[in-house]
Amino acid sequence: MTLTAPRPRLAPTRDRGTVAVLLFRDAPLFESSIPITVFGVDRRVMGLPYYRLLVCAGEAGPLATTGSLRLSTPFGLSGADQAGTVIVPAWRGPGARPPEPALA
Repeated sequence: MTLTAPRPRLAPTRDRGTVAVLLFRDAPLFESSIPITVFGVDRRVMGLPYYRLLVCAGEAGPLATTGSLRLSTPFGLSGADQAGTVIVPAWRGPGARPPEPALA
């Protein structure tokens, strides 16, 4: 008999099949692109699960990356509220505090 830990319950508005990638100003483009590529490409034909991807701005945009490329996202913080998984791929520096709305 195999015992498994119970899955934590999500808030009713969160969906396990939805992944939000939360982006901020001055984040490295490479690190930001990895979860977008992993979860944003439909690979069901290979037998892999499908995830609904929400790319979200963690602060007002457009967001300039470390390479000065400006990103505009289709979702804000409210998009992250829907996701069962929220990924923050990079942060601008250990001494910088994230915006309070993003922390909430």
